[in-house]
Amino acid sequence: MTLRCKNDKEIIDYRESLIRKRLSKISSSIFIGSGKGGVGKSLIAATMGLILSSEGFKTGLLDLDMHGPSSSAILNINELPREEKEGLKPPTICGLKVMSVGLFVKDSPLPLGGQAKREILKELLAITDFATLDYLIVDLPPGTGDESLAAINFITNNRGVILVSTPSLLSLEVVRRTAYFFIDMKIKILGLIENMVREDKFGYTYKLAQELGAPFLGYVPFDEKVMFIYEKLEPKSLINTKFSEALKNVLINAKILRHYH
Repeated sequence: MTLRCKNDKEIIDYRESLIRKRLSKISSSIFIGSGKGGVGKSLIAATMGLILSSEGFKTGLLDLDMHGPSSSAILNINELPREEKEGLKPPTICGLKVMSVGLFVKDSPLPLGGQAKREILKELLAITDFATLDYLIVDLPPGTGDESLAAINFITNNRGVILVSTPSLLSLEVVRRTAYFFIDMKIKILGLIENMVREDKFGYTYKLAQELGAPFLGYVPFDEKVMFIYEKLEPKSLINTKFSEALKNVLINAKILRHYH
């Protein structure tokens, strides 16, 4: 809700204070970014959320891709958030609370301009009641546009970003530009990972991490079993794969997971 005066200038937007109140219950926010689509970022964000939840952490996943939201499809979530007194309660799978525009629009296209994206993000953050969380995983959209800028402006609690690349040199160049974007925005780079790795490890992402003075968190293998699970919509099986095991090591290297339980 926004209060306006006679000349239609904003006086105060009550959603901003509500967002601060909600974020005060969240210990840490972890952005998952790449700057480029097709690198497996959303699958990584969803699987990391499942891993943290399975390890006993109160965890939420916020999918901020307005044009291609995929978290609800990856996790096979069909139910809508529940309206309650404190706000919208996100659907939960394996203990992971999930909020995504995809829960509302399903397969419908969502044509949006810049300001509309910012308003939707603000509304999502204001009305979503994640309650108390140890971690909020924020799946950023490709690029460094309106959604990413709005997320950085609104999600201001203890935060950092994990950047995802692939062995592709094109992917690496995009991630390099994205990394400097986060540095300029004063967001801590928790580390870089290289996804979709087969047998050869060329070390490009490792060298970029050295260039940035950021941790290299590890290689994540291309795992055909994960693709099979995704096609069959079996999210509970995601945490029993080589892909997930590699991401556990990534979370340990990032000092997010201290040890296995």
